[in-house]
Amino acid sequence: MSTRLSPRCGRERPAGTFTPRSPRAQAIRIIAKRSSDAFYATPLRSELDSRGITRLVVTGAESDKCIDSTARRALSLDYDVTLAADAHTTASGNGVLSAEQIVAHHNATLADLPHPKHEITVTPSREITF
Repeated sequence: MSTRLSPRCGRERPAGTFTPRSPRAQAIRIIAKRSSDAFYATPLRSELDSRGITRLVVTGAESDKCIDSTARRALSLDYDVTLAADAHTTASGNGVLSAEQIVAHHNATLADLPHPKHEITVTPSREITF
């Protein structure tokens, strides 16, 4: 079992299990991260660029931390981003907003970020094509 540093609680915890079900599973490379920004101190950008990938589909946990940080950074690095509107979440509210409100807020906010060449589109997962 592998471990990784959890940015949320600042301690090591067991890494989740990933079971690829896609026919493209051999092309999947798992990149461990130690920050809310998946690009920070990781080879993610070089991996994407070496494969000619220019559009990212962002899903996952901690909408107000990891999803937000990674989507914004990807946009700043000149990637087009698709945020799966119904495929990101957060563990609980933050004392001001409920988890559902946090997800809705990030769907609205990230879709409205200005950039001269790229965009973040927010799309239901069933409508995302590859």
